Amino acid sequence: MSGPPEGPQAFLETLQRAIRQTQRGEFFDAHETLEILWRSETDRTRRDALQGLIHVAVACHHHQHSNVPGARLQLRKGLHKFRGIDLEKLEPTWGVQLRKFVEDIKQRGTELKRGGYPRLRIIASEEPR
Repeated sequence: MSGPPEGPQAFLETLQRAIRQTQRGEFFDAHETLEILWRSETDRTRRDALQGLIHVAVACHHHQHSNVPGARLQLRKGLHKFRGIDLEKLEPTWGVQLRKFVEDIKQRGTELKRGGYPRLRIIASEEPR
């Protein structure tokens, strides 16, 4: 693991690395990358959103290793972290469509309860501001 990113551009680059890791199914690595951001974040809202992303990455990792109960627990924890956050406010600065991502998690959570768990993807916005 590397040190905390310094500045908004370094934050975005690290977040984009985590996104690419989830897209490749490297959920444990994505969790580690997101923790770098989470540990250095001081803003409560951003910290909670990052922790939500970490829980979802861990849920996907658990599912990859056939730990469905662990995946369900982590998915619930992730959704809980996103509750009350104005995701629309974070989207332009993070360059990530968080609202769409959380809706996708909620839909897949239903599928998970039936035993299936498709890969979750964070979809990057056109251009971060």
